[in-house]
Amino acid sequence: TEIEDFIKEVLDHIQGVLFLHPQTGLWTLKLIRNDYSYASLRVLDSTNSVARNRQRKAAGELVNEVIISYKDYKTEGDKTITFQDLGSIAQIGQVVSSKREYYGVRSDRLANIIGARDIRAASYPLFSCEIEADRSFRDATPGSVFKLTVPEDGISEMAVRVLKVDYGKPKDRRIRMSVVEDIFALTKTDYTVVQDSEWESPDQPPTPMAFKR
Repeated sequence: TEIEDFIKEVLDHIQGVLFLHPQTGLWTLKLIRNDYSYASLRVLDSTNSVARNRQRKAAGELVNEVIISYKDYKTEGDKTITFQDLGSIAQIGQVVSSKREYYGVRSDRLANIIGARDIRAASYPLFSCEIEADRSFRDATPGSVFKLTVPEDGISEMAVRVLKVDYGKPKDRRIRMSVVEDIFALTKTDYTVVQDSEWESPDQPPTPMAFKR
């Protein structure tokens, strides 16, 4: 295969991102791991950023069964192992399956680790959005983690991971990032009740006509 496809295959196995670092100009590999301190994460809020295209996956878009295919190191034959999210199956009312092939996996133990990793991310309705932030976040790179606060959605300090970064042109005062809710900090997010609007409709119900002809 082409080298790009091979690199993508490796990144799928190890769950990482590969990018050119904006400060060093070097190819950098960042593994997606629970390797950060939640308390020390910088906060994205209304004072330094704007969150657009906010969305969360619907139940019908989720995968609740993952079938992992890998190699048996003894026979060189294919083996499969299935993982299910029973809560998601009960909610949707049917099994939505996805098969994933990991040619580099050659042990049952590693296949179990990867399968548990994949089903957890595939079956949860992760939040995602586009962030336009000020230049204080110019050091953001793919794989970086921040805390996001969106009062209008009732979201307080949700850990989000950067997928893509657009640094813009040299004179641009904003950078743009695609972010998704981080699977390692789901229990850290606080959700608040969004206050109802005090707007009142000026429309009046119809009344009988006083004069008719």
